[in-house]
Amino acid sequence: MIAHALHQSGANVIQAGTASEALRQFQQMRPHLLLTDIGMADMDGYQLLETIRAHALAPFIAVALTAYATPSDKERTLRSGFQAHVSKPVELPQLLSTVADLLDRHSWKS
Repeated sequence: MIAHALHQSGANVIQAGTASEALRQFQQMRPHLLLTDIGMADMDGYQLLETIRAHALAPFIAVALTAYATPSDKERTLRSGFQAHVSKPVELPQLLSTVADLLDRHSWKS
């Protein structure tokens, strides 16, 4: 549903089933935005972001999409390097607006 909404809004969307797969795809494709859950089985979203940032060859935006929605969860997410924290259940207009706003702030957007 989220990938479809992003695609309908003009985004090229690459999906991954695991954090490890996302890491591989991110290294190959170099996307402008990472939209990730925090709670994943093989690597949490914090570890994924840290790993990608350590090896990133180009700047990118990171958005956490998560059920961890307390104020302290949001604070941790932003301190960890995410530019935005979107709580589940996701409101698609809010997510699309957040992504568009973040991309508009970067001169390297395509």
